[in-house]
Amino acid sequence: MNILFYMHKYPSYGGIENVTTYLANYFVSKGHGVQIYSFVGVDFELLLSKLDNKVKFTQAHDSDDYCSQKNYEQLKQIVREKKIDFIIFQDSYAPVDKLLWKLKRDIPTLKIITVEHNTPNAFLKALRYEIPPSRMERIKRKVFYPYFYFKISLLIKRRHCRIYHESDKYVLLTSKFSSVFAQISGISKAEKLTAINNPITIETPSSVDWDKKQKICLFPARLVSQKGIDYLMSVWAKIEKVKTDWELVIVGDGPERSKIDKFIEAKNLQHVRLEGFKSDMKPYYGEASILIATSIYEGWPLTLSESMAYGCMPVVFNSYLAASEIVDNGNTGFLVPPFDVDVFVQKLLFLMDNSSKRMFMAQTAVDTSSKYKIENVGEKWLTLFNCLK
Repeated sequence: MNILFYMHKYPSYGGIENVTTYLANYFVSKGHGVQIYSFVGVDFELLLSKLDNKVKFTQAHDSDDYCSQKNYEQLKQIVREKKIDFIIFQDSYAPVDKLLWKLKRDIPTLKIITVEHNTPNAFLKALRYEIPPSRMERIKRKVFYPYFYFKISLLIKRRHCRIYHESDKYVLLTSKFSSVFAQISGISKAEKLTAINNPITIETPSSVDWDKKQKICLFPARLVSQKGIDYLMSVWAKIEKVKTDWELVIVGDGPERSKIDKFIEAKNLQHVRLEGFKSDMKPYYGEASILIATSIYEGWPLTLSESMAYGCMPVVFNSYLAASEIVDNGNTGFLVPPFDVDVFVQKLLFLMDNSSKRMFMAQTAVDTSSKYKIENVGEKWLTLFNCLK
């Protein structure tokens, strides 16, 4: 089989890009031909070095006008010369899809698989729960919320319907998103839907070195409002009042970094360490005992399964459907009602005070994480390809 990943941004440091690299490498290891076509990218020399040299990468001629005729001819030439059987459209939110539908009309045998890498109602969740940066914005959103909700709902419905009907298969990250998709799109009998979760995209240890574990709570994320930064800092301010032997380590960067700095100063927090962005998370997972996840919404957060593989047990707001699929509440971590800061604090304190229970749950998390390894997820993709032949 010959497969082409159709990307808005590649290479880059995001979850979609990491998943693409791992899947591409897996497919070529199984003897398939793999191409990646992308419009924009960053850090080419470093990130492309992680890609198997059998995978062929092509950047679009025109990175400003995505749907230009020049790009279309380039893409069509690749598809015909490489005899592409399947195109995987990896970013259903990016405005780059028009070339795909034009290409499918010119080459009817081509199969297009769209992957939605978030919950289908992500933008509505953001509108409802994300805290605007200024008082004026908060007032504006409160007053005009019904208008914003209606407008965004309509746009989301139209786009989901268009892409679903044009695609041969539409992949969600968990089957739990199916009902959300139906509600958002208005498509009740969505026979093209299927679900394949994201694989772990880092090298995992054959066994966890438990002696390396420290009294560390880890928060690995891009520092944006979606990640619930306000909730994170409120939780830790309460923790520091009763625990001085535990440390919060924040790994990531983004526009909310300044907010964290101001909060630390205002509350005089002494046990928060900001590491900035790190391309290698393995040392942090290896040392941390607890993962904190306060996201307002997510698709399939890679940090949950990756941390579990290293015995770093997650405590998570149950604010998105994938959380309850990844985390078995009370066995491999804790799911906290969104967005209950006090309950979140209670769960953290319980784990901090009960090392034997924490160790048992962490080991269970390690065992569970194996189902998210690339071999298991990759096999689901190969099954999907065979079904579409």
